[in-house]
Amino acid sequence: MSFPRVTPRTRSPRWSKTRTSIIFRCLTGGVGRDELREFYSKRFIPQMPPDTEMTPVSRTIGEDQLVDEMVFKFTHTISMDWMLPGVRSHGKARGSSVSRNRSI
Repeated sequence: MSFPRVTPRTRSPRWSKTRTSIIFRCLTGGVGRDELREFYSKRFIPQMPPDTEMTPVSRTIGEDQLVDEMVFKFTHTISMDWMLPGVRSHGKARGSSVSRNRSI
């Protein structure tokens, strides 16, 4: 799965005032443009290991939502407080299943 390189500055004008993004595993993220800009610019994007891979598993499209399920793999070489708060980087390969739910 390919993700275009975007920054919170180029992406945030399209976010609604009520848009929500929450990483449920550790309840990080934000609600609204300002919180999301803060989250993506200071925590999510800068704390993404360079070898991150996302492999799509399935996509379900309903009347009002889209759900993508993926396998998220990375080597834990940097702090990832958005996903692993308080866990120091240790250089080991890790993986997790993730889902992205979006209203459409």
